[in-house]
Amino acid sequence: MPILDRTLHDSIRRSYLYTSFDVIPMKKYLLILALSSSWLLYGQQAAVLNLPLLDKTRLLAQDEAVGAQRISAAQNLPDNASEYGIWASYLNTGGKTEFAWSITFQVEGAPGLGLFLNEVDLPDGSYLEWSADGQDGQKFTQSDVSSERRLFLGFVSGETGQLRYYAAGEPTDQPPFRLWRIDQVFRPEVFKASGMAKDFDDSNECQIDANCPAGDGWDEEKSSNARLMVIVAEGVGICSGNLMNNTAENGRPLLLTGFHCFDGFTPLYDMWTFDFGFRYPTCGSTDPNPPPFVRYTGSEYLAGRRENDFLLLEISDTDFDSDFHFFAGWDRSDGNVAGDLIIFHHPAADVQKLSTGNEGMTVFGGSINWDNGVVTPPNHHYRMNLNTGNAEPGSSGSAVFDDNRRVRGHINGGVISCPDTDPFLWIGRLHLAWTGGGTPDSRLSDWLDPLQLDTLHWDGSNLAGNTGGRILRGQVRNNGFGVGGVDIYCAWSTGETDTVTTDADGFYTLPRPAATSVSISGFYETENADDGVDVVDAVAVRRHILGLATLSPLAELAADATNDGFAATTDVFRLTQAILGVNEWIERPSWMVFPELVPLDPLPTDVWQPTTININNPQAVIAELNLLLVKNGDANLSTGQ
Repeated sequence: MPILDRTLHDSIRRSYLYTSFDVIPMKKYLLILALSSSWLLYGQQAAVLNLPLLDKTRLLAQDEAVGAQRISAAQNLPDNASEYGIWASYLNTGGKTEFAWSITFQVEGAPGLGLFLNEVDLPDGSYLEWSADGQDGQKFTQSDVSSERRLFLGFVSGETGQLRYYAAGEPTDQPPFRLWRIDQVFRPEVFKASGMAKDFDDSNECQIDANCPAGDGWDEEKSSNARLMVIVAEGVGICSGNLMNNTAENGRPLLLTGFHCFDGFTPLYDMWTFDFGFRYPTCGSTDPNPPPFVRYTGSEYLAGRRENDFLLLEISDTDFDSDFHFFAGWDRSDGNVAGDLIIFHHPAADVQKLSTGNEGMTVFGGSINWDNGVVTPPNHHYRMNLNTGNAEPGSSGSAVFDDNRRVRGHINGGVISCPDTDPFLWIGRLHLAWTGGGTPDSRLSDWLDPLQLDTLHWDGSNLAGNTGGRILRGQVRNNGFGVGGVDIYCAWSTGETDTVTTDADGFYTLPRPAATSVSISGFYETENADDGVDVVDAVAVRRHILGLATLSPLAELAADATNDGFAATTDVFRLTQAILGVNEWIERPSWMVFPELVPLDPLPTDVWQPTTININNPQAVIAELNLLLVKNGDANLSTGQ
């Protein structure tokens, strides 16, 4: 049985590489078909930078010495590398001449190449593409650049990669970035599993998809788990991690992973990537294409400690704030952990898998001597026996959930193989990481318990990112049916404003500041002013006026087309005008959107105006407010039926 221990140590061994470069001019004509960009590049001179293939044997030996598993090793490019790029002109779809700059990198025999830029300052309207052998690639703009003006464009398959810069104006002496480094993939099995190549899914055969039966009912916990691409100055590694809730429930993007993911190297946190939702939708899928995922780029170091093997990061990508996420709950109790356990992780950077244990976890009283020379003190780890699933490099940092759905620790290492009759994992204890080294940057307590409640456990929550965790949600209904496409406008007492459109079922959700009130209004439009209004409505109003029938408060509100607070003959006249197409609604919009808690007795005359709603508990996580959609003139409330 192989002892992998720090084989789950997914960081990168430091190496110093000295490389020579050859520049070979190559005449190349490239026609981009109408189905892609409808551009014709003509007379393009492309330059090829030939790089020598790195010594794989030496790199694997370096990995083995520290139990690492790299995707790639880094090579810094010469300072003048951008001088080898070539400008070319092309015709855009409108027939206008525009300009592109390109350079090609080639490493004969390499499974894949990764490209890094720094000093990036792309003008508005310009973008970059990094692709294999001149194919269409993903587009990058200045919004993708890190806080340190650095950009990792990812990996391409094969031994050739081309960078194209599409300018927003005339050619310049130098492109608005510096070519910084090329990473050579030297471990193709990890590269394929990572989903960065077309033939992925190469984690070992003992792995179990996250959406197999053992993972049923754990969808929220699955969504808290991310695949990490660990960017350091010396190369690229892989790990996993989980979003963690805190007692303020403020949606702060705190992510827990393993300290050993970068230990001993030079982390470039602003370029670390976090992929959420990278899993098959069904158990045992054979789809040859990787499933979609959501990627966030960039983070900041908050706390970490080698002895506890924990690392707490804060995701800095501003796109995180526009989404809702599940933040995992936790339990920092002392002692052994009983009951069933489950882990969601990304072995070899593959689609999300699961592993389970049904014997609980026991505190390991001895020290652990890792194969990279690190010694973990006694009592800092649990031992977890696996009964289903497995783990691999890339699984490190993933959280272990107990049967109360709370995190008790995270993967540090283990003894695993496939198949194996007795696999087990070393799990860093959340209990000891809580106090860590006694300072904010070496313990979890300051970050997971900002309210200083001193609680032993906290449950997970679905929260909006970085908005205090507070949300306003509800549904817009017309005659009991949800209506999509209704625009809702909120002006908060804090001075902030928000706009949201209801989904197909009429639901809306938006972040909510710590406001004491909100002024809310809505807008809905259809093509015809008489939509849902006909002679039957006019008859219903007449009968109400004559005392032959009584309209409900809501129906009378719809009938009050002149907006004077009651149904009268003038409203019948206005309805008749709309039905005949002589005149559209004057005093009111065609549709009224207002909170359903607005009293209708007496009949309001200003429901089409913004309504101010007081928020009794501004710190509450969730506030619900449903709204009504009423068709002006629809006295028999027939719309939506």
